[in-house]
Amino acid sequence: TIDGTAPTNSSTHYMRPFVVNEDATIKAIAYSGNLNSGITTNNYSPNYSNKPIITQNGATITISGSGTIYYTTSGSDPDTGGTPYNGPFTLSGNNGEVITIKAVAKEDNKELSCVVEKTVKMGYFISNLSELKDISSHPNDLCILTADIDDASGLSASISGFIGEFDGGYYTISGLKKPLFDNLTGD
Repeated sequence: TIDGTAPTNSSTHYMRPFVVNEDATIKAIAYSGNLNSGITTNNYSPNYSNKPIITQNGATITISGSGTIYYTTSGSDPDTGGTPYNGPFTLSGNNGEVITIKAVAKEDNKELSCVVEKTVKMGYFISNLSELKDISSHPNDLCILTADIDDASGLSASISGFIGEFDGGYYTISGLKKPLFDNLTGD
């Protein structure tokens, strides 16, 4: 195991060398029939910085991690000569455009982390009832739900004339009194 838990004969079997990019407590045990070797423990701290985490809320991007974080929005790999992350930023792009954010972290006395990436498809992002009601202003766009809408009873009529693409993103809209759209076409 690499998470500090005690291994058993049903844990992941060691088959070949593996990469650990973050601090880890590696524990191992060997079995021969009903006999075991006992658990051996090694606390491992790689010479690499911990990788950052990229999160998205609509068009807003947040990157968290330790050390200094560098990122790109062009899809190219970032390095320490690139743009340092100073706080959440908002992406801008054309409807349907795909933007790839890549980030690395650099901690003191450690090597650059591995690159992490997130792709974002641009569109009209919907996180509340007001934005859902405004979907009529985006009849040909990719419209993306980014949060649950718990009470859509304020939507007085079905949305008409929408011929774009609606991506529910596994979120729910509850409280509808009528169908969301008056007409559905396509796949």
